[in-house]
Amino acid sequence: MAEATIRLPGGGVASIKGTAEEVAKVLQLAGFGPDRRADDETPTSSRLTTPTTGRPGHARGGPRDHVLALKTSGFFRQERALADIQAELRRQAHIYALGTLSPTMVRLVRDRELGRVKGKSGRWTYVNR
Repeated sequence: MAEATIRLPGGGVASIKGTAEEVAKVLQLAGFGPDRRADDETPTSSRLTTPTTGRPGHARGGPRDHVLALKTSGFFRQERALADIQAELRRQAHIYALGTLSPTMVRLVRDRELGRVKGKSGRWTYVNR
């Protein structure tokens, strides 16, 4: 059984155990293969590109991901104004300015993830599609 311990550019340490071929493959996928230059500390394209909080299963996301999570939870079963969406995201500790959420919502409507209708007040509201 082969083992390898590597220090990652971010300061973390990874221990790998397995057959020599398995360890070599993992090292290559992580960017520590024989083709890596010693002075290259930038992540390679074969590494995971999704930023995480460091906890397994907890991916960080932007406003689009957080709004889509609201959709999955059923938040948009009722018409929701932009301020309602902002308040719910803030309640979940995702703080975004209205100027950030507005283009995000327009893109979600354009991508047919959500629908948009004029509310009673004449302002746009967002609903499930």
